[in-house]
Amino acid sequence: MLPIRQNQIADLIKSHGFKPTDFEFKPITNEYFNLTYKLNTNFLMTIQDKKHYIKPAQQGRWVTNGETANWETALLRVDYWLNALKENVTIKNPWEEIENTQNYMGEINFESSTEVFTSDEQKNIENKLNQLLLKIETLNVNIEIVNTDINHLNEMSGKISKKDWILLMLGTITGWLFTSLISSDQAHFVWESVKNIFSGFDSKQIANNTNN
Repeated sequence: MLPIRQNQIADLIKSHGFKPTDFEFKPITNEYFNLTYKLNTNFLMTIQDKKHYIKPAQQGRWVTNGETANWETALLRVDYWLNALKENVTIKNPWEEIENTQNYMGEINFESSTEVFTSDEQKNIENKLNQLLLKIETLNVNIEIVNTDINHLNEMSGKISKKDWILLMLGTITGWLFTSLISSDQAHFVWESVKNIFSGFDSKQIANNTNN
């Protein structure tokens, strides 16, 4: 492939905020080539025999393919693919956030499965949940639902065991994701807020943190 055409592809890559070195580029002819995203080799595009094959596609589709009649159209296909690629590599994976937070919360050790919160611990939980509510209020979400769930968590802190309450809190926040109350691009912020606010949350320290 002529250098001028290779440079056009490289310029497109840079215009989308990537670096040419992020990709493996394999020219086939002066018209045809393969591009693969090195950080995820499932993400690729091929233009050959006047056809294109693209993964991922835009708007949540996995694959698109079809006719590519000339070089100008091929460049449009590259632009399309880079848009789709950027959509998927910039969005945080909410399932990874859930797993990481569950692992973090799973490190909390209580003396028994029936251990309950003391009145001082319940006050500390209320304080921390109110901090979480203030964080979520900065997002464009249905705060009435969140407020109802926070009130329920406050109420249940005095009725169920510590382990069951942790599971209830995780289930409540995960539910916000499942119902799209919290969008995928907001998930990281919410889980980070949970981890930061509830840091040091264990049966021996919680009663000493009522002013945090």
